[in-house]
Amino acid sequence: MSAMDRRSMLAGSSGLALAATLPAYAATPTPAGALVDALDHRDSALAIGREVVGQQPELTADGLVAELARAVALPPERLAGMDRPLLRSRLDAARSAEFRRGDTVRVQGWVLAASEARLCALVALC
Repeated sequence: MSAMDRRSMLAGSSGLALAATLPAYAATPTPAGALVDALDHRDSALAIGREVVGQQPELTADGLVAELARAVALPPERLAGMDRPLLRSRLDAARSAEFRRGDTVRVQGWVLAASEARLCALVALC
């Protein structure tokens, strides 16, 4: 193998190694992304979320993230790197507590916990 062939091969393999690391940096998680990723049925959440946003057009993604972070008793920045099952369990606990307190919202005939409605609205806004 000539020196030029080895250089080309090394340059190519270095480029591949660098490219393999880029997605980890490019896909930096966000609090909103983590919350949306906690859902299993995004299509349903989107439909409900559009209705919620239609009823409350003043809602913003940042405001919803702040409210949802408060509901799960965490600062918003902690949501971004949180383990999905742990975030889901915190969201489930918040939903249960809201139902017990009567903190609910009616959307298209459904009774949702306030955090459920907020999460769906976040899907619609993201």
